[in-house]
Amino acid sequence: VLTGFRGIDTACQPRHYREDLVGQAIARLALEHGISRDLLWTQTKFSPHQGYDGTDRTKVPYDPVAPLAVQVAQSITRSTHNLCTGQIDSFLLHSPLHSMALTMEAWRAMERAVHAGIVGQPGISNLYHLHTIETLYNQSS
Repeated sequence: VLTGFRGIDTACQPRHYREDLVGQAIARLALEHGISRDLLWTQTKFSPHQGYDGTDRTKVPYDPVAPLAVQVAQSITRSTHNLCTGQIDSFLLHSPLHSMALTMEAWRAMERAVHAGIVGQPGISNLYHLHTIETLYNQSS
């Protein structure tokens, strides 16, 4: 970041990432180097519960028995807290879910966060089937 890079990609998946440390680094950049949050582009992800195999349930950033839309909203809330920001520039579904209906349910929750001004743009990663992206495109609000 000190050499000009401004994009930060992370995930709220404690088994593999320490999103809270990314937030601490963002705060330090502002304090020590005058690089404010608005000069950075942040991207993080919602990882479906199957991505937490073997993870201590207390470290999952949402209630794994809550409805999917609530899980997504809780993950977004945790990410904004971890990243010390009120807005996430891009929030991704880390991968499609087990069915298109579940993927769309998660997508709709992400769209609500966009409409609320908490997320700048939704997205999806690890996508390998054209049908999934076509469905997302055609059914997005």
